[in-house]
Amino acid sequence: MGATVGGIDQLLARFQAATATWGGPLERIALGVFISLAAIDLIWCMIRVLLNRPTGIEDFIYALAHELIFLGFFLFVLTSFTTVAPIIIKGFQWAAQQAGGIPTQPNGIFAEGVKIATDIINQMSILSPGDAVSLLLCGLVIIACFAIITAAMVMVIVESFFIISAGQILLMFGGSHFTSDKVQALLWQVVGVGLKLFILQMIASVGSAFVAGWVAATPADAATFQDILIEIGQSIVLLAITLELPARFERMVNHIGSSGAGSLAASGGAVAAAGALMSRSITSAVTKAIGAGSAVGAAGKLASTQASGGGGPSSAAGRAAAMVGSTAGNLVSAAATDIGRGLRGTRGNAGQMPWRMATNLSERNRLAEEDKKGP
Repeated sequence: MGATVGGIDQLLARFQAATATWGGPLERIALGVFISLAAIDLIWCMIRVLLNRPTGIEDFIYALAHELIFLGFFLFVLTSFTTVAPIIIKGFQWAAQQAGGIPTQPNGIFAEGVKIATDIINQMSILSPGDAVSLLLCGLVIIACFAIITAAMVMVIVESFFIISAGQILLMFGGSHFTSDKVQALLWQVVGVGLKLFILQMIASVGSAFVAGWVAATPADAATFQDILIEIGQSIVLLAITLELPARFERMVNHIGSSGAGSLAASGGAVAAAGALMSRSITSAVTKAIGAGSAVGAAGKLASTQASGGGGPSSAAGRAAAMVGSTAGNLVSAAATDIGRGLRGTRGNAGQMPWRMATNLSERNRLAEEDKKGP
């Protein structure tokens, strides 16, 4: 486990303290409206019993008992919501911790990402500038992915604070059969938030295990360029899963009470559209990441070819620094060439920019090698 990132917990504590002050006033307002709706609903229930058919005392007692049980349940929900809802949400977090071993606090997940990224960056060597740049890119991608996972979890936890505190105003609708579905929707929303946190923690558990396993299995001097690209791809896939999967589980929970083919078809269409959009986004992101890695590798090879002509620094540190500078210069030159071709209209539609840069750098390296061989 990496070092604790306490600032995230402090931010959550401030949100919780701010929203906790809303509970008392909103509960009193909700209780007043609830009593009014309950009185109206009770009167309407008795009128309906009288209008339906001739009744005896048994029918009145049955209808009254049914109404009191209904109102009593929703009154219990209203008065105990701030106690029961956090228990439900924390129960999902506890279950995730028992299954995956990831802490229930987001700072633990972000600290895990920092530790993994640090282990990868520590494999950098000044004697291998091309691999060093690739390892640095890999570490930055991983820490960015874990930061987004942490941000997603923070958003869900803050959402739970708002639901528990501000959501109490919806509990007033439990006083009537006509509006009680709003309270049921709020309760399902609490379950949905808990389930989202559960899924996020499980994703973080699986992701951190995969990345940490790669770091442990790849010694500092044995990480190949292909290994680094694979790890970058795994991190991007983990990020895509983090952004999509929890929301799908929440939709599944919130649609339990829906009925009819229309609502199911609409839900299926929305999920399919979201899946198609996410698929295109993932494909584009992975392709760009691999292209960027290919461009860095080609720039490093060109720098090595340029340095093999002699005349460079005599010390190993000086040569390594020159290689890093030459690699960066080659990347900038390739990017400027690609942009210039685009402005002149001579670039055409030849894929994404990182791949065009890699092709340009590879061609320049081939020409440089031919020049050294001579006629």
